[in-house]
Amino acid sequence: MSNSWSTSNNDVVVGVVGVTGSGKSSFIKRVTQCADILVGEGLESMTQDIAQYKIQHKGVLYTLVDTPGFDDSVREDEDVFHELAEWMEKSYRAGQRLNGLIYLHPIISSRERGSEIRNLRMFKKVCGGNNFSNVILGLTFCDQEERAVIARRQKQLVETPEWWGDMIAKGSRVEHLSLEPDACLELLSRFAPTSTSGAHNQKMTLQIQSEIVEQGVSVDDTEAAQVVVHKHELEAIRERERRELSQLHIDFEARMNAASIKYRQQMEIMMQKQASIRRRQQDFENTLKLQDQLREELERKARLALQEERSKEEAQANEMKQLEELLQKTRIANQQVERRIRTQNEWVSLRPRLVKRWKTFQLEWALLQDWEKLGRYKQNHMTWVKTDGSGADPSSEFMGAFCDGCLKSYRSSEQYHRTFSHAVS
Repeated sequence: MSNSWSTSNNDVVVGVVGVTGSGKSSFIKRVTQCADILVGEGLESMTQDIAQYKIQHKGVLYTLVDTPGFDDSVREDEDVFHELAEWMEKSYRAGQRLNGLIYLHPIISSRERGSEIRNLRMFKKVCGGNNFSNVILGLTFCDQEERAVIARRQKQLVETPEWWGDMIAKGSRVEHLSLEPDACLELLSRFAPTSTSGAHNQKMTLQIQSEIVEQGVSVDDTEAAQVVVHKHELEAIRERERRELSQLHIDFEARMNAASIKYRQQMEIMMQKQASIRRRQQDFENTLKLQDQLREELERKARLALQEERSKEEAQANEMKQLEELLQKTRIANQQVERRIRTQNEWVSLRPRLVKRWKTFQLEWALLQDWEKLGRYKQNHMTWVKTDGSGADPSSEFMGAFCDGCLKSYRSSEQYHRTFSHAVS
């Protein structure tokens, strides 16, 4: 860190300005990686004096100028302005001229305050319209807001001439400051040499430097001072802000009271609903208990009815079994009777044939006995043949066998044979 104005003409000098809490020291600390830089956490500025920090990047030596912020809670804006104007005068007389300015604006500010507008108006007067092309308008804390909110607020800043509209029209650029050191160095290199011949961005003379050094105007008579030192305007702005804050407080209290009343009403309604729900829940639980009791009674009756039904079914089954056994016995008895009847019928139908066969057998037996007897007789038979002296005549009617028995019937053997054969058949 250095507070002297001894810089080379080849150095790129960049001033970092903005209201208190806009992130000036955080940006310089991120670029230089200097641990000695203090960063404020609230509305109180940690940068009370102007400080310079040198850094070399890609062969280019940069000098960053950290300035105190306006709208500080400790120091008056007049004191900050006089310190800044004194440094600009001395640095210009010492030959140190700026290559550019980075004006930081916190995007998280949801409402643009009147003091911020006044400070921006003072910055425009310090810089001068001819130098707006060397100004980068940086939006900080972009990581803490949604993209849609950032786009809406940026559009409001860019399209409003009282804010950034007139500066952008004359060449100023809007950039979102990143938390990455490389991105911050890339932003810083916008003020670096633009050609390989070593030419630098044009050094600029601020309007307040020209007025004080070249025109001999006192600090309090500069155009920028007219914006800062008009106490009546400042008091009017502050009074308006106090009224706005008071009105905001009143509106807030009214909204809080309305919200409290509405909350109490909603709580009462909710408690009534909860009581109704509890009553319904109790009724529902009672209904469930009655249903359980009714279900148990029905189940008990159903079990008893089922047991009775099973008992009846078992009794019917036993009766059916007894009936089947009786039917089986009756069937067996009927079968026996049928077999007896069938046997008796068969015997009745067979008896005539048996009688006939018996008679036939008796006859045949008698014939067999006769045949046997005839066989025995035949052994003793003598054949008697009547002849007339001419010899035996087989065809004679007197030819035949006779015996003692045959002599009685005088039948020829052929006749007897026929009779026997007929009897046998």
